[in-house]
Amino acid sequence: MTSWINSGFSYNFQAKDKKFSTLSTSLASTVLKNVSIDGSLVHDLYDKSNKLNWWSPSLESFSISTRFQARGSVGDDYVRQGLEPIDQTDTLGMDGASLFGASTSAPSGTGTGGGPAWNLNLSHYYSESRSHGKTMGRIHWISVTFSVDLTTNWKLKYSQTYDLVRHESVDKVVDLYRRIHCWEGHFYWIPNGSRQGYYFKINVIAIPDLKLEKSESGLRGALFGR
Repeated sequence: MTSWINSGFSYNFQAKDKKFSTLSTSLASTVLKNVSIDGSLVHDLYDKSNKLNWWSPSLESFSISTRFQARGSVGDDYVRQGLEPIDQTDTLGMDGASLFGASTSAPSGTGTGGGPAWNLNLSHYYSESRSHGKTMGRIHWISVTFSVDLTTNWKLKYSQTYDLVRHESVDKVVDLYRRIHCWEGHFYWIPNGSRQGYYFKINVIAIPDLKLEKSESGLRGALFGR
């Protein structure tokens, strides 16, 4: 758990005017458990007439982001209640590892209680750009990502981002993952919005380029940028 703040500026000896750069300040804190906070501020050291103003610099922009993360397993909750942990056998179909005679040990993401592991991430971001005290633009959003190991080889992840300036959901993605011995498969689905569609891919884990894939509405490029 730490906190720090850093501030600085530079000086250009060759500049004819405004030799001082903007004053940049950054800060971060992890004092709260599972919570991290980052922020930044940029001040203009000159007023409208380009005169140096040390004691009352103008705020040009600032941003703050907050992230919260929690993780555990359903088995952990059962153990705390004195109950038997959930059996994580692959009930959605024959386990791929068993089918090929390989080990069926639980993945590293499995909680101490032996049940399906889960992970929750919440993020918040706010920023403003300003000009001599007047707000010129704002960015404000929150996002949530939740993932859970349904079984040893089935994983589900859901993420959503909500724009608090436009008051609308800008991104929803469902990711269903399946591992079968040396193969793995992903099914991505975006139910609405400009990126609406699906993308399916199955590939060899050791050779990712050896794959089969199918997409709708250019979703592959929207997700992976290619």
